[in-house]
Amino acid sequence: MLLSVGKLSLRTDKTEVMAAECSDSEWKTVTRLESEYTNESERFVLSQRSFQRQYAHIYAARLWALRPKLQDAAQRQWGSEVPVCR
Repeated sequence: MLLSVGKLSLRTDKTEVMAAECSDSEWKTVTRLESEYTNESERFVLSQRSFQRQYAHIYAARLWALRPKLQDAAQRQWGSEVPVCR
């Protein structure tokens, strides 16, 4: 891969990075250092993929805020003899 930014160009080849100022004859090679990696993300992995309750708190708050207006609209539409169940 060749990447040019301004006067600096970078060539990468797996573990080597080569950099020069746009001249192929002046390439310098830098060896990438190896590093140890421990994957510690296991505690964030979901045991089961269930999204049923993902937005439950938002829907509950919306229903709580709209309940009085919905009850009034239902009584106007069907009259007070039809009970509003919760």
